Amino acid sequence: MIPTSTSLLMISPLCYAATMFEKTLTSSAKTIYWLTIGCVAVGLGWLCFAHLPFWFALIVLPFALMLAALAGAPLAAGAGLVGGVVMASVVWLSRKAAAAARSRA
Repeated sequence: MIPTSTSLLMISPLCYAATMFEKTLTSSAKTIYWLTIGCVAVGLGWLCFAHLPFWFALIVLPFALMLAALAGAPLAAGAGLVGGVVMASVVWLSRKAAAAARSRA
């Protein structure tokens, strides 16, 4: 079946909304993920250098970061995904409300 111009007009706003939802979700999730990973790295660095002798901290920090990455990456990715879904949902609802307000005016 060849799509007609009417069916394309009905599909395209839905595809556009899904694309914008996905872009917002991805960018928010990446931002939350990198903020979480960065805060953990800074916290581990402070913990090592504040409580251990300097040379021992230089040796322990890379191993501590590797262990934290192995354990924390799935948790940070899950938190990023949840945060991204929430952010994208808020943006989608606000755009929908703004469009409804414009159509009433």
